[in-house]
Amino acid sequence: MYTEKPVKDIDLLIARLAANLSDKQALDDLLSWCGTSEDRRRYVSERLEVLFSAGVAGGTDTFDSNQAWQRLAHRLHVHQTLQGNDTASSTTSGMSLGKSVSTTPHIKRLDPKRRLRSRRLWRYVAAVAAAVVIVLLPWAGYHTGREMIKSQFADIRVETPLGAPMQIYLPDGTQVWLGGGSTLVYSQGFGVSDRRLSLQGEGCFDVTHHADLPFEIHAADGLDLKVLGTRFTFSNYAEDPELVVDLIRGKVHLRDLLTGQEMLLDPDERMTLCKETGEMTKTRIKASRSDSWTRGVLFFDELPLSEIAKILSRHYNVRIEVDEAAKDKSFYGNFETAQCSVDDILSKISQTKQMQYTYQDGKYLLY
Repeated sequence: MYTEKPVKDIDLLIARLAANLSDKQALDDLLSWCGTSEDRRRYVSERLEVLFSAGVAGGTDTFDSNQAWQRLAHRLHVHQTLQGNDTASSTTSGMSLGKSVSTTPHIKRLDPKRRLRSRRLWRYVAAVAAAVVIVLLPWAGYHTGREMIKSQFADIRVETPLGAPMQIYLPDGTQVWLGGGSTLVYSQGFGVSDRRLSLQGEGCFDVTHHADLPFEIHAADGLDLKVLGTRFTFSNYAEDPELVVDLIRGKVHLRDLLTGQEMLLDPDERMTLCKETGEMTKTRIKASRSDSWTRGVLFFDELPLSEIAKILSRHYNVRIEVDEAAKDKSFYGNFETAQCSVDDILSKISQTKQMQYTYQDGKYLLY
């Protein structure tokens, strides 16, 4: 049963929620405290506004009241620093409730300081969205209020151009590496009542464990993936005939919504979904090599030339066509992308005497 709290405790609840949006108890207590009181709604709104301007929201993984209020005391300095550091950031521009947000990053790799700032910004965006909706609720009741919060969240859309893989952090702390030409979409409320997203393209996920909120990926081709905390790769480009999931650690549950088929993956297992038939198959692999591209290494393990051409096209943003007679020839090797151009890789492959290549009319031809 809810017990009335003094204002000083409400201040701490507000700070707790701003610091960690997934704190369900803090949200529940604030909803109950506000009730139908306009004055209390205004009080929460003003406190949240101060916290956001101070940069407290989303700044830490766990709540520390002393640290939060110390940061609040320095809000002007912190706020100016955030503005100066992130003016050019496209991930926060134009974000508002009820609108879809599209971002197009142009960085291949983020340095550690920028990765940390990026993580805080993503969590800050989700916290702002939730708080603004909370203080505008009609407060007709707890369940109605939570549903209205979820309905007001906008979609955040992250797009990576061909030739520009990048790393981001989701609001729950999950690390994601996106391959070139990929699109990731999730709600501003990610981590509040669920952790659902969709991906078109390629991604490697190192998922933060959360026993109460499974991490879910929905594919347009009818596949649902669900985990609690694990590391896996997910490849689902629109032009590919197959969707592929490689499990590096943990467990993954898969379900094809079209056929109803379900599958559980253990480490070093691969699920391949045929998009035409909906059939899922499982094979054993060395999954530790599946995410080599996140470390700047392209690894080809007896891949056919047609698949190698796709990988090189997406990673280097070049056009490559493969002659019918050469597309099924397989090759083995690994290449550090920071030191090798697409010409370097094709040259080394051609030294096997199984293929040749030429460049003309703005594209590579492999034969």
